[in-house]
This record gives sequence, C-alpha cells and structure tokens, in this order.
Amino acid sequence: MNKKKILIRTGKVTPNSSMENYLDNCIKPLAYSLKNCGYKVVFHSNIEVDGFDSIPLRFKSRKGIKHLVGMFFDEIQISLYKLLSKEQFFILSMNQLVPNILCAKKSIMVIHDIMPLEYSNHWPMLHKYYKYYLGTMLKKCKAIVTVSETTKNKLIDYYGLSSNNITTIYNGIKFKSTEKIGGGMQEESPFIYVGANLPNKNLEFLVDVFSKVNNSNQLHMIGGCCKNEKVIEASKYNKNIKLLGYVSENELEKQYRECKALIFPSISEGFGLPLIEAMWYGKPIIVADRDYAREVCNDYPVTYFNDKDSEELVHIVNNSGFCSPKTMGTSRKHLLKKYSWGTAVNRFFNLIKGI
Repeated sequence: MNKKKILIRTGKVTPNSSMENYLDNCIKPLAYSLKNCGYKVVFHSNIEVDGFDSIPLRFKSRKGIKHLVGMFFDEIQISLYKLLSKEQFFILSMNQLVPNILCAKKSIMVIHDIMPLEYSNHWPMLHKYYKYYLGTMLKKCKAIVTVSETTKNKLIDYYGLSSNNITTIYNGIKFKSTEKIGGGMQEESPFIYVGANLPNKNLEFLVDVFSKVNNSNQLHMIGGCCKNEKVIEASKYNKNIKLLGYVSENELEKQYRECKALIFPSISEGFGLPLIEAMWYGKPIIVADRDYAREVCNDYPVTYFNDKDSEELVHIVNNSGFCSPKTMGTSRKHLLKKYSWGTAVNRFFNLIKGI
C-alpha cells in the first residue's frame, strides 16, 4: 500500500451542519498539510475543495432506505475509480455514514456518535446499519477515530472493539482573539440553548421547564432546534421562549457574551460543542448530568441537573442556582490546547503518518 495517496470521503455535507464545520476546520486543513508533505489527496464529496482533485458524489439522497442505497452506489463508484486509476489509495472517512464496505482494511473511520443505536425509532433504517454492519467494518479498519472518550467507550461496549485501535481526537472551536470574557450579562439577560433538532437533545423537556419558570427568565433557542414542532408550538404561547434559528458567527458570539447561562439538557452527545463555546466566554453552564458533559467540562465549575426531573431545573433557573462567572478560572490557554482545531489536525496527521 502506498501511504502517499489519500482518498478523503466526506459523505453529503449540508450547509450549517456539524459536518460542514468539521470539514472546514479539521479535514480541509489536514488535507493541505498532507499535500504539503507530498501526499496525493483526492476528495469524494458533494462539494469541491480548492486545490484538490475530486470524485463527485453521485447519489445525494440521504434519507431512510435511500441513504443505504446511496452508500452502496458510493462504494461501487469508489471501487471503479480505484480500478480505472490503477492507484491504491488509503481512505479517510470523515464520518460513520461513509463506511468503506469494500475496502475497510485500508481505511480510517471517524465516529462522531452512535445515536441511531440509541434512538432506533427516529432512525429505523440507520439503526439496522449500525447494528448489523458498522461493527463488522470497524473491526476491519486500520484505525478508528472518535471525538470523545465517551463515544470511544460506547464503541468498545457495544461492538467489543479493542481500545488499542481507537484514538480520541477532540473537536475544536474557532476561538476569538479578544481577551474580554464573561461580559455583557445583566439581571434580565436570557438563558440560551444552542443545538440541533434531534431526539437526544431533550428539547421537549427544556420547553416544559420554561413553561413553569418565572416570567422574568427568558430562553433564546439557537440553531436547528427551532425547527422542532413542539418547540415552535410552545413558543407561540410562551413569551419566555424566543426562537432565533440559525445565526451568524457574530450574533452567536453576542448571544454567548450577553447570556445569563447556557442550558444544555442533552441526554446523549458525541461531544457537545456548545459546552466549550460557553467555557471560552466564561459563562455559567447548566447541563444534564451525563458522561459526555463530565468529560468535556472536566474541572470547569458546572451546575449539573437530573434530566428526568424538570422541577429541579425550574428551581435552578428561578433561583439562579448556578456558578457565578466570577468563580470561573478555567484558563483559555488550557482550552486552546485541549479543544483547538490545530491540535486535532496535528493528531490526525501523526496518526496517518504512523500507519
């Protein structure tokens, strides 16, 4: 196998998605680093990356049974490409939905989470893929990358994988250069929630809590969560809840700076990016007491709550029962080192070089 040739498979990347963020901040910089060191890098994607050859993603539907059919056609396309080009590429799959069925032994696969195993009713077809096929392919992979130790441990427990073949590489965030943190909070400042519209996010629980809190407590909801039907319905009758939807980076920064605290009720996460964003701005964090939260937040002073007890969270919100920003001493240098895209790219690069 010629290690100087890398095929990067992204799957279908949609705008404003976590995968777009991962591609832009981790995979693209990694590709440029590999190219600068003499690797031939080719992308298999629905988007073009400047400076690289690409194989267009032909089957772009990614819903239900069409998703599984699409993966099958993607595999045939990659196999034909390798045959016609007469080149042996090592493959990096950016996420678990581009599985390399026909060439798993020559691949690295990135696993962000295993949500379809945990929420089979929401992803019935993907549940079958995760349950019956993904584990077999992971056992054949040259290496596996997870975005957290929590996800790594889930893979080991569910599939019986060896920990020696799994490397944890944390996600990063785009840190702002300004040194001012924790500013802008007033007594009337809102709480914020940042996240997608997915079953693990526990959104119904959150809007139920804000139907019970004092009227002085406002909640700004940011991101895909605002497409949730129950969230939309709740916001029509509850003035405590304001739906902002997708916002610009500048507006997101403003929301973090001016919020009273981040509330994060997710039951399960592969990583939990808003947690480190809130830490960067020196903000209080109120989060469900789950393994992912304790791993990511680590020694940051966090207020944990039972995500099955809405009254506990109501009490915390009404009585400001969370850590004051004045008590938060987490170093930005520590966050930069642990949760930076630069660190992630370097670790990926060293992993590829070592295979």
